[in-house]
Amino acid sequence: MTIKAIKLLNKTIMMEKDSERRTEERLRWLSYCYISEEGVEHTTPLIGITQDTSKNGINVSYVGEPLIPGTLVKVHITSLKQQRSAKIMWSKTVSRLDTRAGLKLMEPIAVHMNT
Repeated sequence: MTIKAIKLLNKTIMMEKDSERRTEERLRWLSYCYISEEGVEHTTPLIGITQDTSKNGINVSYVGEPLIPGTLVKVHITSLKQQRSAKIMWSKTVSRLDTRAGLKLMEPIAVHMNT
């Protein structure tokens, strides 16, 4: 494979990743949330804090191991009193006491922006 072909392949891969990014406006919204794996009953949910929220996704901070991308979960945002199904899009360890995850909501959530 030539260098030009490798660069083109890498650019295509990055464009595919960018298409999964949230494009709508994000609201900085700190709220406790509970995350549990979809279809798994009687387990203790992961407790996290939302960092930002948009109509179709949330960024969550928590203490623990990174979540597996592609996993389907239920997320309950306590201050909004709403629960949604979501898909883990990415997850990474930031520090010993901070892990982040991006969740794509399967159904939009009402988020009001004051402008």
